[in-house]
Amino acid sequence: MNLFKTNHVFFLLLLAHIIALESIAWFTVFYFGNGWIPTLITAFVLATSQAQAGWLQHDYGHLSVYRKPKWNHLVHKFVIGHLKGASANWWNHRHFQHHAKPN
Repeated sequence: MNLFKTNHVFFLLLLAHIIALESIAWFTVFYFGNGWIPTLITAFVLATSQAQAGWLQHDYGHLSVYRKPKWNHLVHKFVIGHLKGASANWWNHRHFQHHAKPN
């Protein structure tokens, strides 16, 4: 049934979706300024894109998208480093500790 086969188009579209939301948020502030309404809209859009980016980097961090770990590491570092603003090494260290002792 291919339940564990990765759909690469899904992950590509998810990454494109996140980049589009980030661009829309920053364009909203640039074009409409920093009033209450644009700020609230931008906060909502950025919160949505950052939540999506968090789960996307999680999948890449678990090396579960591509067959070769090199590609997973590369995209993981891009998503967590450039979109989330965190360190991939820090995430791996903390996440490995979490899986060793989840409670």
